[in-house]
Amino acid sequence: MSVLSIAPPFQVMALVAEEVVSPSGAWERVGFYLVTVIGVSSVVWFLQRGTEDQSRPEFRLLTWLLASLMLLVLFVLLVPVSTLGIKSNQVADFRSNTLAVLLTAFGAWVGAGVAYYFGRENLKDAAKSMLAMRNATPREQLFELTVANSNPRSITQTFGLNRSMADLEAALVDDADEWFLVIVKADDLSLVTVVHAELVWRFAVAKRNKDGTTDLRVSIEDALSAIASAKVGDPLYRLQKYTDIHVVANSGTSLGSINQQMVPQDSYLAVVVDDRHVPVSYVTSGDIRKALWEYGQ
Repeated sequence: MSVLSIAPPFQVMALVAEEVVSPSGAWERVGFYLVTVIGVSSVVWFLQRGTEDQSRPEFRLLTWLLASLMLLVLFVLLVPVSTLGIKSNQVADFRSNTLAVLLTAFGAWVGAGVAYYFGRENLKDAAKSMLAMRNATPREQLFELTVANSNPRSITQTFGLNRSMADLEAALVDDADEWFLVIVKADDLSLVTVVHAELVWRFAVAKRNKDGTTDLRVSIEDALSAIASAKVGDPLYRLQKYTDIHVVANSGTSLGSINQQMVPQDSYLAVVVDDRHVPVSYVTSGDIRKALWEYGQ
């Protein structure tokens, strides 16, 4: 709100209200001047405000206040007062006193509204400045960091759906530290799912023959289908929790978004894919905590 667009009309009114103008024609000219100044200032002030400010209650209140003041000034200055029993030589005094009361009341009202408005705006700006000076919260920091900040580790081995469960077992035997296995489509190598290493061992136990031998020549695709369709009571049903243990991300995904996906799924792994949905790297929940710690140093 511009103070200059409101102060001049009320200064002019106060000066006019202190004077005693006797000719009735002069009062009409004064009234026209007052209404013109108030109207022009109101229009200028209205156009200076944005759409958001115009929707505020105090803006609408001041608009109606100025409109009401214009109507009252017109009524006091232009409406004949002979019907009120006022003598012709007392008309100027009557109008002057009436305007003095009106302008004093409206001036105090508008002044209080302006003080409230600017006080609130100053407090809001001060609060924003204080918030801008504080450090970002851990949640905000997570959304500022991306996958690149967490030093994602490359995925060096994937398994097509046409491979056998024996291949998964062999991979786990060769690398005892491997705790998850990435399954992809055989044709385009796009990501299908990620399974926990525990699934392979428990699948072998569930499929063990009576003579103690285990045949893991079944394809990964058939094994996953059997696990997904298993009913309660079937030994394979308990293996469902070892499938889809991941969330999917890309290089530009923020760590905050990854963490939001991990929490409801109780997951600890995010697989980073490229534009063809081919898995290229991975990030764990531990990597996210480490990146957050290093960011705060």
